[in-house]
Amino acid sequence: GPLDQNPARQTSHPARKMMGLAANYVFVASLALSWIIVNVILANQRLVSRNTTRKIVHIGTGPLFLMSWLTFPSFTSWTPFLLSLIPLTFSLFYASIGLGLVNGTLLIRTLCRSDDRTELVSGPLQYGLFHVFITSVLWISSPQGIVASAQLCGGDGIAPLFGQTKLGRSYPLPWNPKKTWIGSAAMFFGGYLLSLFLVLYFSADPLQYFIQRDEVLPIRITFRNYYFVSLIWISLATTIVESLPMSLQIDNLLVPFVSFAVGYLVL
Repeated sequence: GPLDQNPARQTSHPARKMMGLAANYVFVASLALSWIIVNVILANQRLVSRNTTRKIVHIGTGPLFLMSWLTFPSFTSWTPFLLSLIPLTFSLFYASIGLGLVNGTLLIRTLCRSDDRTELVSGPLQYGLFHVFITSVLWISSPQGIVASAQLCGGDGIAPLFGQTKLGRSYPLPWNPKKTWIGSAAMFFGGYLLSLFLVLYFSADPLQYFIQRDEVLPIRITFRNYYFVSLIWISLATTIVESLPMSLQIDNLLVPFVSFAVGYLVL
């Protein structure tokens, strides 16, 4: 629990509390924007390949956003809805570029496989809307939502970085030659390790030692030993689903949905 248990702090002045929440919101929004800008620069200055940058964004954005939740010194009933506006804003911006309403050449070069702007209304939009859902509806009390994000980011995001290498393409899956054994192995271990890390992060709340909270977290995840095994089953399920041949690009919805469904059975 928090170090500061002084009752006077727990009934801090409403105006000061509101200012603190506003400052934290600006910090989290700035962090998200800075993360995207850095990757846009890397991609457009050709410091990192387009494919690598796209995957860095995919892997890192979700965990950074989720971990930033614990930077708040206090929580209200509307904190998750306020925070969900951040991925919602990005999602709407992606959609407006994808639909041709806004010029976003730099972002297209960063987040799309090709120069086709319509890609933004599939994968990146799905990714953003999923994080709107887990933030506003599931929030900090749901290990299922946090693990689903980890499977999407650490699993689905990292698979192509290994699977599409020269070595990876040497070992295609028999039921889907576009996917590889090495990519699936990266999906499994990446999803498992990031899931384990985030669940431990939220259960331990390490930022409590650096942030003087106004109150105890409303609901905190309790890490249970059987999670070590449960996360194996979730990672296996998402890896199998990701490996299947599909005509539609719906990985960013299907992977977290499967993780979510299995998570409710085993977590």
